Amino acid sequence: MDEFTARSTSLVGRREELRAIDEAIAAAAGGGFRFLALTGEPGVGKTRLLNELAARAAPEGFLVLAGRASEYEREVPFGVLVDALGDHVPDVVPKLPPRVGPAAVARLSGIFPTVADRCEPPPAPEPGADANPVAARHRLHGTLRLVVQTFAKSRPLALILDGLHWGDSASLGFLDYLVRNPPRAGVVVATAFHYRPDIPSLARLIQADDGLHLNVGCFDLGETAEYLGAGFSRARQRELHRVSGGNPFYLEALSRMDGAATRDPQAEVPLSVRAAIQLELGGLSEPALLVARAAAVAADAFEPGLIAVAAGVPESDVVTALDELVVSGVVQPSATGRFRFRHPLVRNTVYSTAAAGWRHAVHARIARHLEQVGAPATLLAHHVENSARYGDAAAIDILLRAARAVESHAPSAAAFWFSGALRRMPEDHPERVAVMLKVSRLHVVAGELEQGERAADEVMRLLPRGEGTDRARAARFSAMTRRLLGRVEESRAVIMDELRAMPDRESPAAVHLRLRLVAENLLRMDQDAARALLDDIPEHSPSWDAACTMAVAALRPMCSYADGQIDRALGELDTASHLLAITPDGQLAESVDSLTWLCWSELLMGRPADASRHFERVLSVTRATGQHFIVSVAMCGLARAQTALGGLARAATTADEAVELAEMLNAGQQIVFGLAQRSVVEYWKGNGADAVDFAQRAVDTAGDQGEWWGKQAELALGLALVETGQAEAGARSLLEAANGFARPGSDLVTLVQVSERLAELEAARGRHAASAEWAAEADKYSHASLPVSTGLAALARAHSLLSTDPGAAAEHARGAAAVLAGNEYPLDAGRALLTAGTAAARASRRDTAKADLRRAAEVFGGCGAASFLRRAVREQRRLGIYVPVRGRSSGPHELSRRELEVAELVSAGRTNQQIAEALFISARTVESHLAHIFAKLGVSSRAGVVSALRSPS
Repeated sequence: MDEFTARSTSLVGRREELRAIDEAIAAAAGGGFRFLALTGEPGVGKTRLLNELAARAAPEGFLVLAGRASEYEREVPFGVLVDALGDHVPDVVPKLPPRVGPAAVARLSGIFPTVADRCEPPPAPEPGADANPVAARHRLHGTLRLVVQTFAKSRPLALILDGLHWGDSASLGFLDYLVRNPPRAGVVVATAFHYRPDIPSLARLIQADDGLHLNVGCFDLGETAEYLGAGFSRARQRELHRVSGGNPFYLEALSRMDGAATRDPQAEVPLSVRAAIQLELGGLSEPALLVARAAAVAADAFEPGLIAVAAGVPESDVVTALDELVVSGVVQPSATGRFRFRHPLVRNTVYSTAAAGWRHAVHARIARHLEQVGAPATLLAHHVENSARYGDAAAIDILLRAARAVESHAPSAAAFWFSGALRRMPEDHPERVAVMLKVSRLHVVAGELEQGERAADEVMRLLPRGEGTDRARAARFSAMTRRLLGRVEESRAVIMDELRAMPDRESPAAVHLRLRLVAENLLRMDQDAARALLDDIPEHSPSWDAACTMAVAALRPMCSYADGQIDRALGELDTASHLLAITPDGQLAESVDSLTWLCWSELLMGRPADASRHFERVLSVTRATGQHFIVSVAMCGLARAQTALGGLARAATTADEAVELAEMLNAGQQIVFGLAQRSVVEYWKGNGADAVDFAQRAVDTAGDQGEWWGKQAELALGLALVETGQAEAGARSLLEAANGFARPGSDLVTLVQVSERLAELEAARGRHAASAEWAAEADKYSHASLPVSTGLAALARAHSLLSTDPGAAAEHARGAAAVLAGNEYPLDAGRALLTAGTAAARASRRDTAKADLRRAAEVFGGCGAASFLRRAVREQRRLGIYVPVRGRSSGPHELSRRELEVAELVSAGRTNQQIAEALFISARTVESHLAHIFAKLGVSSRAGVVSALRSPS
């Protein structure tokens, strides 16, 4: 047995895994970021490999911090991060950059009690955090990323996180954020978990662009023999290998047994392994076994004082028992003064030997002790949840306080504790329905859409059909979660079923449901059904409050616009805008969903400044009232308005945040909106490869659902493909965005926009007749009351005349520029001026051409539209105009700044993955950039890129 123990501590096999570990350590030592995900069945050796990484990183000067998630405390928010970083974060807080203020420290103190303990006075909670958990969680993730980055400021960091299959939702959400937004420092994050497909965040970690997934397998027979050593006969080695399947932990446990071993193929852990661990426990003294059981119930990492309370024995007896447990190998001491079981499976086995009633009493003793010493509700909640009785008012209060304390940054944990309170609440508790609705919303905020759906359905089950506002609100929320899950028909069915049971269809509760049904039809591009439903709702009723009246008015413009009744839509837009102006924010909570439709109506009908202002107001109301699932939709609209107004830098930031928030919600529709808008911003900025990447992801996410938001993704992809020289594919996507100009199709302005772009594309390809046909289509769909449509139609006509009558083309384009600029569309006005200048030059009107091109360059330069600025400058230089170089907006061979960065890294010998890490983009985006670089340089290989950049020309 001594020989086995010595042999088992050495690492057997694992050459591929060790090579990956060494590469990750080297990359982090050089200032890069690496993420490792080790997966495999329990006991296969994932923890052993993490220990090996720690042992190899420490001599290289790494700061090594490690934590482990726990099977029995998985609802504790950020538990694995607190375990890894908690003792060290207070030392980092003073080293955070100066821009990190008290609000960030308050965020950290909400997670790490050690931060609050060392702050004098304790940091105040962040104002408004509870009102908007989505945004608060986003800010918290940024703060935690900065903490990780600061840890690695003076020396590289190895952050080791084990057992993530038991990780809490908040910890997994942060890791998902971290791999998509890597710290700019030398950091290796190494994780281990038993892969569970029912946890989406684990799947995302495995698929991370900047990560490496290693599936750790069991030993083969030769490795089993090496692991067991010469103390076992070949026959015994083969028998143990057969029963254990080559699993190292099982091998270790089974090797301690005498006689034959068996395995139940249905058991996650072989019965023989569990029996071996129980046999090991059977050699302990009664006091040591009592302490082991108390520790298994109490915590994953424990101190003698807490275990004395849990076991109900003096602390001196606990210390003696811990000595015995350490000697026997059941528990191990840590550098922090705490103790742990040597493996989670050991704790699991010890826990299972404790009687259920005894475990209940242990949790109750710990809860009373923590309350007596003044511990916060968040530390009590786990033990209260496992020991409180039905109707226990004090326990209900603790669980409610704990949930409210973490709902801003750990909505999944908050939902769990709110649910714990609900299980103990009497049916007539005054807060019961409100808490149930909050649970539903928190699940959605946490991205747990199915649980949110079930919670909303539970409210509907408890309340009588047709009963008041609470049930109607739950029905709307249930329908919304189904839409976010992609079950659109079910979403409509929930609303229709609820409406059938409502006796008064003009009550405010019923009207809001009917408006939700109108919105569903608008998204399906079923304008006729939307119009019929809305026309059946009066403009006002004496029983309505301001929110209900506002909601009805807010949806009317979009219905009329989608139905082609433009003048009516504009009148309704004015009416709704006036109502919004005179309605205080406090009365808008119930109508905020409809208000987003008003903002989109303003955007589509050529009022981007109004849309921007009103989107900001929608965001203010949603954040104040906790309607977090609307935030990303409003931010997508705001980003589109900012783009239309020429604020590309702000639009990029807004769209990025919209995508981040949508991904937190796992809301496909909102992710598509955000990615599509992000693509459009990159298109205007001249980053064609990035634009294609964002748009393709949007189209792939949308799938073949045939709704308006998917068509907007196709529009973004079409623009990006044309920009990168993929004319045929771009034309197909543009036609798809217009639904092939069939009914039901896209909105009028989108149809005009697509027609204008196709007219430009056909003109560039020398197909003058086809260009003229598309110009005629643009005229057909434009409307005199929508200046943006008439401006784009005039620009389409200019494209069609560019080769045959450049003088007339210039006049049409100049008129388009005037209309578009006058209606707050500077970028499209700039395009029109560029076309006018190009056409005037062809018509030998040099002075006019120079003026048009100068104005176009000013517009593009002011907005940051780099590629369009380069085109304007190129046309100016063709006319002999000297234009000074403005920085390095473009490089050799007309490479964009980002393309030049990629090309230079290729010349330095970097791989695609290394380039992605250096530039904080995905490897797929690097591939897109390379395709564009190859085309511009006229080469077909990386060697060709190196040669072209080194060429004197």
